[in-house]
Amino acid sequence: MAASTSPQIEAGLGPPQPGETLLEVDQLSVEFHTDYGVVNAVNHVSFNLHAGETLAIIGESGSGKSVTAQGIMGIVPSPPGVVKSSGIRYRGTDLEELSERQRRKVRGGDIAMIFQDPLTSLNPVYSVGFQIGEMFRVHRGMSRREAKERSIELMERVRIPEARRRVGDYPHQFSGGMRQRVMVAMALALKPTILIADEPTTALDVTVQAQIMEILTDLQAENNMGLILITHDLGVVASVADRIMLMYAGRVMEKGPADDFYASPAHPYAIGLMNSVPRLIGDEEGGRLEPIRGAPPSMLNVPPGCPFNPRCPYAQDRCREDMLGRRLAISRRRSSVAETILRVKNLVKHFPLTRGIVFKRHIGNVRAVDGVDIDLQAGETHGLVGESGCGKSTLGKVILRLHEPTSGEAIFKGRDIFELSTKEMREARRDLQIIFQDPFASLHPRMTVRGIVSAPWVVHGM
Repeated sequence: MAASTSPQIEAGLGPPQPGETLLEVDQLSVEFHTDYGVVNAVNHVSFNLHAGETLAIIGESGSGKSVTAQGIMGIVPSPPGVVKSSGIRYRGTDLEELSERQRRKVRGGDIAMIFQDPLTSLNPVYSVGFQIGEMFRVHRGMSRREAKERSIELMERVRIPEARRRVGDYPHQFSGGMRQRVMVAMALALKPTILIADEPTTALDVTVQAQIMEILTDLQAENNMGLILITHDLGVVASVADRIMLMYAGRVMEKGPADDFYASPAHPYAIGLMNSVPRLIGDEEGGRLEPIRGAPPSMLNVPPGCPFNPRCPYAQDRCREDMLGRRLAISRRRSSVAETILRVKNLVKHFPLTRGIVFKRHIGNVRAVDGVDIDLQAGETHGLVGESGCGKSTLGKVILRLHEPTSGEAIFKGRDIFELSTKEMREARRDLQIIFQDPFASLHPRMTVRGIVSAPWVVHGM
């Protein structure tokens, strides 16, 4: 399959379209085999990235943020590292199925990365101009003179003063902020579709931080680039992120739109991080910090269940068995990001009015439901309100085919409920249930409670 996918990458896919899905990461895991045991640095991480979008991956040091990026880039050292996934797809092509030569063409040209520490990432024995120009010489086949001119252009673009004079300087001759600008220039040299920025503002003063982020967002807007921002700085995230993914001990604790995350953090870990953010004195919340007690676990000995449970003030016994807090957090975000699981279009239910006993004559219709549309997303609660007799209960019964519709459609899991056979509808009712209005009228008076409760298991062979 690699042979069939490589021409698509090598030929180029053109500029990304607004809203296009650029990256799909499915169940990514990274483990390191050491003398002391297996370190599960990243555990079943999944997310998407769209054109023009900024996804912030946040969490404490050691939570697996940088290793996630390295797994996507294909630069996890092996041994001791082992990368497993159900797919890392770049614009439809699974990067895991490409050869190393094809993967190198993607790195830098399509997906670029700004590494965490510019001083250790830049080669101290080569000038910055030579290192920026290497991108053009290796990937574009330019001469040294052409590559140098392009390097000067890029240095000017990332606002390095006197770029033509400084193109021959070495990394140690630049300040921390200027070295970070050099890293940005190298990453953006080939106009990548996706940029992964790993702690791009660490150890920089707030003024330089703002300048670096302004450069990144400006260049992102020009090229409709997808940006993955890895950081633990919630202040930076608040100003630039569209979506947030919170990691802890190699696992995803919470993800969703940035506005929702800041307005109402759902997982206890997210709440703890928000309470640890410094506030101005006089803020309605006060100036006192509330640190999260304890420290992240050793990745050699991650606690069972939710890994945050030893530090969580809300931990229950169940949290030591499964990821209860994570599930609750993710479910609270689904209404904003999840797929539509039920779509009702122009649903109509008319009950005919007839007259006569033997020879019935149609004299009109009761328009109980007339042209109703509903979209229901996973994790969402959709409220139907109105006066008695307005059609609320009838609508629910029609969707479940307890009444047959007059017209319209109800799409569930890609299929129209109204087109299902009797057998198919019985199977679908395992996923579609109703609680009736009057329990006394709904329960069979000649059956025991045990028989009533167990009836669905008998019907569905469970």
